[in-house]
Amino acid sequence: MQATISLLTTLKAIQNDDESSDEEVDSLIHKLRILIKKIKASSQQEEKFRAQCKVANVPNLNVVLNVRTRWNSIYDMLVRARKLKEPLNTLSNSDLSLRPYVINEEEWVHLLEMEELLKEAAINAINKLKNYYNKTDSTLYAVSLILHPCLKVAQSTIFEVKKYARINGPGCVVLEKPVRKVKRITSEQKQQFDSFFQDKAHVIMSSYKTDAKTGQPVVYLKNTKNILWEKFKESFPNGIKRTTFYTQLMGHQYIYREDLGGLCSTCSMYGYETFEDIINLIKEKINNTNLQNIFSEHCYFLKRYLKKEYEEHLVVTDHGITTHDPCINHCLLYAFGECNEHHTHVCNECQKIFKFFQDLKDNLDLSYHEEIQEYQNRILYYLAHQARKTYLNAQFNAALLDLNEDGALLVVDYKMKILPKTSQSFEINIQAIDHWSTDARQDAWFSACSLHSVIENLDVKPKWISIISDNGPHYHNSELMIIMSKWHEWYGIQVKKWIFLEAGEAKTTVDSHHAQISLSIKRFVRIGGEIQEGNDITAAIKNIAGTSVAHIEPNRTKESKGKSMTIPGISNWFEWTWPIEGEDAGYIKARAMPNVGNWTSFSPAQIQKFAKGEINQPLPQVSESTEPKSPWKIPIPHASGLCPKRLPLQELTNELQNRKIDYENQNKRRKLVEILDKELTNETLENKGLCLRNRSMSHKEYTTRPPLDMTEFPLSSGWATKEAQKYGKKGSGKRIKKRISAILEECFLAGNVDKSYRMTAQDMWNLLTLRAQEGEIESSDIPKVTTIQGWITRYAAKDVSAIP
Repeated sequence: MQATISLLTTLKAIQNDDESSDEEVDSLIHKLRILIKKIKASSQQEEKFRAQCKVANVPNLNVVLNVRTRWNSIYDMLVRARKLKEPLNTLSNSDLSLRPYVINEEEWVHLLEMEELLKEAAINAINKLKNYYNKTDSTLYAVSLILHPCLKVAQSTIFEVKKYARINGPGCVVLEKPVRKVKRITSEQKQQFDSFFQDKAHVIMSSYKTDAKTGQPVVYLKNTKNILWEKFKESFPNGIKRTTFYTQLMGHQYIYREDLGGLCSTCSMYGYETFEDIINLIKEKINNTNLQNIFSEHCYFLKRYLKKEYEEHLVVTDHGITTHDPCINHCLLYAFGECNEHHTHVCNECQKIFKFFQDLKDNLDLSYHEEIQEYQNRILYYLAHQARKTYLNAQFNAALLDLNEDGALLVVDYKMKILPKTSQSFEINIQAIDHWSTDARQDAWFSACSLHSVIENLDVKPKWISIISDNGPHYHNSELMIIMSKWHEWYGIQVKKWIFLEAGEAKTTVDSHHAQISLSIKRFVRIGGEIQEGNDITAAIKNIAGTSVAHIEPNRTKESKGKSMTIPGISNWFEWTWPIEGEDAGYIKARAMPNVGNWTSFSPAQIQKFAKGEINQPLPQVSESTEPKSPWKIPIPHASGLCPKRLPLQELTNELQNRKIDYENQNKRRKLVEILDKELTNETLENKGLCLRNRSMSHKEYTTRPPLDMTEFPLSSGWATKEAQKYGKKGSGKRIKKRISAILEECFLAGNVDKSYRMTAQDMWNLLTLRAQEGEIESSDIPKVTTIQGWITRYAAKDVSAIP
């Protein structure tokens, strides 16, 4: 590079007769080089630069940085910079970090002169090279030949040049050969792989994290890759091979973690944290090292068993139906209180739960038995949570299989509220408010307005819909359930059912779509966009497949109508329906679990009493929604492991003959594939209750035995229903006494006056414990740290709302 700059300096000095040309050329090229280097060194700057190229309608070219060891690379850098002059100027002027390297018009003129000088020098050098070396081409790197063409070069370089000349001819450019792209898997195999890892039996989806390389949502594997491969092989025996399966799992999109408590508050609080408390109790209260190790080992086994293996024993069909299991530990009908048949076996692994806590009581003092019983109750609540989660998650695929030409499936979930953001900041400030609107209230009316806007924007309205959502209070409430009873009257659509998924585990395919939205917003900001208003959000996410964007403003009225009454027991029911025909027309019906148990009905008179007045139709202001550029397709789960497109011709004909299908002596493979694929789809849709959701676990071996007596399994029928639970209910915990509340309020207000006095929930708990020791309050009245934390959150919100 220095030789080239010296040449430029010499030529320019001769032309201008100026002794300052040396410094001028050196500094100008150095400025351009630093500008290009800073752009190439930052992925964020590169994205901004590409965006500027697009705005300026300039071809999508990369900037070129000169290399010291490469001949004539400064010339290449100058040529490319001239072509990208407008984007370079715009970017350097708009970015503070690049502003010192702005190149003005006079400097661009000098750079153009340098380019012309180097072009002439390069042409002369190549001509001289051809004279000294009979066969060569312009790719030879020899900066020294510009100044002295008589100098020799290395023999290896000459050998490569001669080889090139023999293949392509002297002075010829390299022929552009077609790039052969080899795909490891076919589109059918890819579809099998994707459908397998969309099943919640195998993964837990992330709502916000994405793989930085692929941009795809991150999913957390429930089992190791070896176990997942065995399941995949049994589900798709003709699918991809083992090595390809592992290759597809490489990278950061598919993550295996032993502890997934952070993805579900219930699992974290009643599962992982409880096991940690038990481990600490064992270490502190059991002095015998061998006994301590035995109990710790058993505790780790139970933790792993409940996290992974227990739910694999629970059988749910493709259509969301469960049947009687002779093993009482694994019978979901018994767990939901609807099994009247006799159970002849118990599971040895499940029974270890009860034996573990009994052995722990036998080896510890009586004073710890109450604490141990509390731990056991929490673990059993976690077990019931796992049972409900497994059954309810299977309802999503069941709802897909239930679709026909007249129906639709509506998956409801709030996303987020996005605060203003510019490209000069380092982080995007996202709060989990779960919707976009200037109306920040998450309540039934906002949900009703959102559903109204969706239905009104459908080009073809279905005759019936099924709805699936989490059981958040903005969905699972009396007011919205009453509003849904009017849908057939308002929109001419029957709400066939609404299924609420288990708390903390309500992650469907929509959550992966949410991750794509988060990634699109971050990318939009990274390339220079700003999130200041609703139109910016639209610009950021409008190109996502299957995504329409609109702004919703609910029409809230200031009527003095009293608050709706709560439907008694509403939190215990996970399936709701609104009949429009027969003797139950106009009723609201609910039951504990989908497809299980009897309905609880509410008459129109009761509904009117709950509503306390007229039920009005929501009429929000909705902006015109954007049109998605491409559809978002979700494959319907296939009941058969066969892949017709991969079967040889002979196997295709055998499968058709076995099913007694007349294919009219058709010998074209494509037609046979279409016939078999259609037949398999029909079998999937018609074979209700016969295809297991988890095929690989349908014959899993586990040790069972006849029970020693009827009391060996201590849980009564219906032990997993929400109604039977001690924990996890709103208002079910011990209320904070007024005296305790006054102390907490005093601590909170003191922290507002002087920040140095601010206290965390743990600090407040320590203060209450100290006052209990001094006899000022009763120790039994002290709430848990988590309860205090909830009080702080509620009181802080109340304190803010009171500010005028």
